[in-house]
Amino acid sequence: MESRLAYELYERGYATLMGNSQNNPDKERRFLHYLLDGQIDGLIVGAHNQGLSEYQETNLPIVSIERWVAPKIPIVASDNYAGGLMATQRLLDDGCQNIIHTNYPRLESSTNQRRQQAYEDLMIQHHRQPITYEVNFDSPVEDKVAIFKKIFAEHPEVDGIVADNDTNASLIIHLAQELGYQVPDQLKVIGFDGADTTEILMPELTTIKQPINDLASTAVDLLIKRINGEENVASVILPVTLHEGTTA
Repeated sequence: MESRLAYELYERGYATLMGNSQNNPDKERRFLHYLLDGQIDGLIVGAHNQGLSEYQETNLPIVSIERWVAPKIPIVASDNYAGGLMATQRLLDDGCQNIIHTNYPRLESSTNQRRQQAYEDLMIQHHRQPITYEVNFDSPVEDKVAIFKKIFAEHPEVDGIVADNDTNASLIIHLAQELGYQVPDQLKVIGFDGADTTEILMPELTTIKQPINDLASTAVDLLIKRINGEENVASVILPVTLHEGTTA
């Protein structure tokens, strides 16, 4: 995503300053102050920002990707609800009886919560019990693996998992195989991202593919509108697709 944003901005005549707040509110606040001080023209906020209170009070040229930040800040996001439906329905169609979902904590304002809502809605429609395990995006790998081990310990009957991202889907598959599950015969796993790195490193993963290039170009388009003084710039939701792999 970062490289695509830089490309789209370059094509429109803008240089790019990339910053990773590393879950540090002070670092993120520094970038906001760059904007307030006129050192940068606009700000694109990523999915894992800290939700600073200052965002609520600004009408500055800011656009968010995949996260609700403030009412005045437009968001560009994948259709996470449709993606959640797509993944869950695929597992149901494949005959899965016990489907579990992994997702970010509900307190986070990520659009991932729309995926969870779709999963829960569809499971209830099919008279199944929705079960979600929360996984922090920035947790160490060993902490994530501990949560995934808990899934298999508490629900050995699990035969389908809708993972919150491709990396976690990969970790789940690796762990499941270590525990003796045959993928996809005994356990089917669907990821969510479909980034280029996934297609290169794990092309066999069945996943919901986000339109990364379109997300980047649309975010830049909206940001330039904000830089040019346009108000009431509408948020944009972009469609997702199912990448057919062999894990579901």
